[in-house]
Amino acid sequence: MNTKYVNTQAVPDRKYLDLQNRVKWHLSDFFERGQLKSEQLMAILYLLSFTENVRELEFFLAAFADSFPVLADFVKKKAGEAKTGFDLDIAALVQKLLQKDPLLAAKVAKASAAKDMDLPKLLALFPDIQKYL
Repeated sequence: MNTKYVNTQAVPDRKYLDLQNRVKWHLSDFFERGQLKSEQLMAILYLLSFTENVRELEFFLAAFADSFPVLADFVKKKAGEAKTGFDLDIAALVQKLLQKDPLLAAKVAKASAAKDMDLPKLLALFPDIQKYL
């Protein structure tokens, strides 16, 4: 009798694995510098093991950031990286706009520098830029 065994375990997506690895490297860095005790590290890793996707992992990071400064630091750095991605998107948008409408490009560049600005807010201010995205 020829029986085939099938692995039914779900494979985590790439973004989840990348984020999880970044968290672990961040923890390792804090631990090696003596800024994280072994008990804290073990507690975080134990709690981390209950996450199964990016959404759960991000919720975990936000929920435990108050209890573990190392997680608060990671969340802060991650937020800064997201802004950097937004900045790169805006730079590409402004470059396209410069060819068609330099005045609009200047207005978009200035508005994008505002604190807490993101793409949906920018689209609300300048609906015409949608066609350049």
